[in-house]
Amino acid sequence: MPGPPAPLHSSKHPRSWQPQYRGPILIHSSRSFNHAEQDLCHQAPFNSVLKAHGIEYSNQLPLGKVIAVAMLTNVVIADQIKAELSPQELAFGDFRSGRCVWMFEDMTPLDTPIGYKGRQSIFEIVSAAGIFGAWNSIVFWSLLFGISPAVPARPART
Repeated sequence: MPGPPAPLHSSKHPRSWQPQYRGPILIHSSRSFNHAEQDLCHQAPFNSVLKAHGIEYSNQLPLGKVIAVAMLTNVVIADQIKAELSPQELAFGDFRSGRCVWMFEDMTPLDTPIGYKGRQSIFEIVSAAGIFGAWNSIVFWSLLFGISPAVPARPART
């Protein structure tokens, strides 16, 4: 059974469907995950990635929050890139034949994850309160599970 996707650990994220959208996107983690997924947090390679980022226990994960911003730049079929994937990337996602792989650039974690009621799929939000800064009107990608290892920071959007 492939492990839960790690949205900020890789720029390649397998999904079962292909979006038409390309552009800036907020990444949201689910509010919960099942016991099997929680158990994976204590197994390699998941436990070492989590521990490297200060997460010792699954209850420390930022669930139900916007955790990052990124640019969705392309979508390819898993068969096209599977040979290029590291063992760790393969462990963190379901790259079976025929699945779509969302390709991200400029993945940047938020300093403080923001609580927000997400939902599966891509949808647009408009932040009247401006809580997402320059990302006021943006699509939202809600994950089934998310951890937030550090990635190189990019300059803040103005």
